[in-house]
Amino acid sequence: MRSSPQTLLVFRGPVGVGKSALSRALGRRLGWPVVDKDDFSDVLMVHMENYGPLAYESMFSVAGSLLQQGFSVICDSPLRGRAGYLHAERVAQTPAALRVVTCTLTDEALWKTRLETRQRRPAHVLKTWEDLLRYREQARSDFDYPTDAPTFTADRAVSLESLTKEITAWLDQRNAKEHDD
Repeated sequence: MRSSPQTLLVFRGPVGVGKSALSRALGRRLGWPVVDKDDFSDVLMVHMENYGPLAYESMFSVAGSLLQQGFSVICDSPLRGRAGYLHAERVAQTPAALRVVTCTLTDEALWKTRLETRQRRPAHVLKTWEDLLRYREQARSDFDYPTDAPTFTADRAVSLESLTKEITAWLDQRNAKEHDD
């Protein structure tokens, strides 16, 4: 376990780029729990049609509880729309340093393969590349919002090992910089 300041690290980015794989690998490396919105979506979608907002609320509620217990936490979700980011800001006031990892995937062929071959969960409603293209066109502006928190952009075409090392170094650098300020 690292002796760095308490942190709420939120992931964001479109469906199928590899956020979950990266957040889990980073959680293992840092010894931080990962709270995945899809865990809540899988349960809620059986009971209600519009489950998305409650899935986010549940994810951030659990993250807030873990922060109050002294843990640093990783939240894995698309964080689609500025409202989700603002919720993360409120949760981070527990007090934790808010950090954002924006996941992209510059290799569209790899993105298509990952989307169409990933392990299926009930919350994975986009199953084909065509579904994703329609979604991406509708949701493009939902991911292009400003954040006040320090943000690391991770191209998921890069290996998990390299990215976890880069993000860990970035977190250490950010924490050292804020400690010196």
